[in-house]
Parts: sequence; C-alpha cells; structure tokens
Amino acid sequence: MKLEPERPATTWRAIWLAIWLPITACAPDPEATPRAPHDGRSSYLEAVALAERGQHERARTAFERTLAMSPDYLPARIALAKTLLIIGRHRAARVELEHALELDLTLAAAHAGLAAVAFAEDDPRAAIESLHRALAIQPRASRLHYTLAQAYRQTGQPERAAQQLELRGQGTVTLDDPWQEELTAGARAYRRKQLGARRVRSGRYEEAIEVLQPLVAAEPQALRIRINLALALLRTGDLTAAEIHYRWLTTHANQDPAGHIGLGMLAETTSSAATAAEHYRAALNRDPQSARAHLLLARNRWAAGAIETAQHHLEESLHLDPASMLGHLLLAATTARQGDYQRAQSQIEAAIRILPDAPELWQFLARLLATCPDPAIRNGTQSLTWARRADDRLHTRESARTLAMALAENGRFSEATGRIRRLIAPANGLPPEALDELQLELRLYDNREPRRLQWWEPLPAR
Repeated sequence: MKLEPERPATTWRAIWLAIWLPITACAPDPEATPRAPHDGRSSYLEAVALAERGQHERARTAFERTLAMSPDYLPARIALAKTLLIIGRHRAARVELEHALELDLTLAAAHAGLAAVAFAEDDPRAAIESLHRALAIQPRASRLHYTLAQAYRQTGQPERAAQQLELRGQGTVTLDDPWQEELTAGARAYRRKQLGARRVRSGRYEEAIEVLQPLVAAEPQALRIRINLALALLRTGDLTAAEIHYRWLTTHANQDPAGHIGLGMLAETTSSAATAAEHYRAALNRDPQSARAHLLLARNRWAAGAIETAQHHLEESLHLDPASMLGHLLLAATTARQGDYQRAQSQIEAAIRILPDAPELWQFLARLLATCPDPAIRNGTQSLTWARRADDRLHTRESARTLAMALAENGRFSEATGRIRRLIAPANGLPPEALDELQLELRLYDNREPRRLQWWEPLPAR
C-alpha cells in the first residue's frame, strides 16, 4: 500500500476521525424536563450541536460551561480538547487531555488526542508514543495504524511504517458516553413527536394515533403530544377518548387553553353551540392571546348571528395571527354579510397579498366578483380568472360551483349548466341542502340567469 505524504495538520485531523466523539447533533426537545442547574447535560447538548455546525468558539464556551458543572465527565473534556485543537489552541488542548488522563489513565481517546496535539505541533516522536499507548489499551482501533505509519515515515523509519500499513483497518477508538446515548434516545423520541404532529397536520389521523399513543403513555405530562393525540381522536370520531384527554388538559395544564378549545370543538360536534362558546371563552380566560380560541369563538358567534361579536374576535385573531387563512375568510364573509361588499373585496384582496398561495382565498374573491348583488363590485372577467385558478388547485364541489357561477356571470350558461349537471349526476353522496343548492343553480342557469348571493358561509374554521 502506498503511503501518501501528509501535512501535520492533515494527520492530526485523521486521528480525530479514528476517535469516537460525541459530535452527532440531536434536536433539542422543547418539552423535555428542564435539567437541574448543576447538571451539565443541557450545555453538553448545546455544545454538541454547535460543534456539528462548525461554530467552534461557541462550542468551546458551551463545553467549558458543561465541565464547570460536571468536571469529571470525560467525553465532554475530550470533545473540548478537540475543539481547542481545531481553533489552534494546542497548549490548551494538551492541558485538557492530560487532565482527562489524571482522571483515567486508561482513556485511549485521551492518548490518541495527545498524538493529535503532537502532530499539530510537528512532534511525530511524541505522537508515536501516544499512539502506541492508545493501541495498547484498544488494539481494535485499527484506524490508528495508518496515522502511526505516517509518524514512522516522518521520523525516517520506512520499515515500521510499512508494518503499520499492513495492520490498518476501520476500527475506531471507542469512548463510553452515557449522556450522548441519552441524548440520542431523546432525539429519537423527539423525531417521533414531530412525525405524529406532521401526521395530524396532513390529516392522516389514524397513523398519528398509532405514533402518539405510546408517546403519551411514556410522557403523560408532555402537553403538545396529548393535544395532537386528542385532535386526532376527535377527527376519527373517537369522541369519548378525545374528551378524556381534553379534560385532562383542563385539569393539569392550568395556563394552556388547548383543553377548553378541544372541549369546545367536541361540543360543536354534538350540536351544543352554547356550550362550545362557553369553552372558547374559558380558553380565552386562560390565554387572551390565543388566536385559535378567538377564531373558533368568532365562527361560533357568526353561526349564531352575533355578527358584531364575531367581527371583534376575528379582528383579534388576525392581529395575533395575520397568516390565518380561515380568519381572513371569515372576516371577509362577516363584512359581506353586513352588506359592505366593497370593504369585503378589499379585505380578501389584502389577504391574498399576505397569503398569495391560498386557493381558498381565490375562490372567495371569484365568488364575490361573480355573485355580489352590487353591480359595482361584480367583474365577470376577473371572477372567471380567479375561479379557474381556484378550481385547478382545489378540485372540490365548491370550487366547481364557483367556476359555474363565474361562467354564468360571463353569459356562458351552457358551460355553467354542464358543470352543475356533472356535480348532480352521480349524486356524489350529497347532503340534501347541498343538492337543493345545486338544483336551484341549475334552474337559474337553464333560464339564463346568473346566481346572486347576499353572503355565504366560508370554509369551517376548525
């Protein structure tokens, strides 16, 4: 095997590749139980993540903070030595490694680290001594043989260099690191939590339940996991199980509004709007800054005809969460319901500027421009443009209806009629009220009359 010449800096870096080091960053879990102030684990996790990102000066500070709290934790000291060597502080790295050997003379990683320092200081003879000590302790660390061959070559001993090359392998210096194992396990659990949350957001509720139920059993105090599980149970119709979790949240999470928000959604599922409103108000008592509670209470009051109350809570919701597509829809619908169509148009156009990729907003604007009782607002050309864009993205019954409305406003009644007939033809499991609306529109378009709407309810804000 040919031995390529290497610069000292390259050689010491190769040594570190042969040492098992805690440099795998683990995503921190924001719901993890906070560590005691004297416990260095949190600083260690921070240092590991910083080192992984190449932020070595900040990593050094975090490792030093770790050792101030836990001075005998050897993996942190080895990692600090590596960091110091990377930033060119060779003498400080040597001090840390010698300190580690005072604590444990059989620490192969510290001996190998001293070899790296020796190479960095262009002292291959000292590197040879340290590498032999490391290999005597961990003979399976066969990757060190290549570095030892480099040292022999630099000291003019080609025969010994060749012998070391024959022994070269892939074995690394191992270093027991219970904290790293703990952190890795925590990272795996955190990834499972994230997976469960993604399943809920994407509507894959049954899969979410499979992921989240074991996590709740393992961490009953982790609020976000329980909230996501309760929502998944609610969406799959397991109302009893969902209620159990939401009531637990109202009891054990005194400052969190999620329990009352969930009980409110449950109450609406069982057709108890007044009870739902009570829960949404209770949620706001716990957290007046809950955009979700404001939004759901607004929709509840909107359905009950309390338009001014609904508008107040919608404005609060959008102040707290300007990117709420449902909030913008409901606010524009509320304004249209009050007969202020020009303001409703301005509101939905402003919402589109904030959320330019929300086809539900395009659909609302298309319907307003096609069906508004005020002729000054109607614009058939623009309505058809927005309706086509929305239907191309949504492919829903409502987007097809909106496109038919826009076609009718442009005098293209036969096309509008054809689209409505396609929606009615297979019945599509339509509820009676939806079928009635479609039949009404079919009669209008057959008579070459466009649809006019005072207002309509947008998508449900749940």
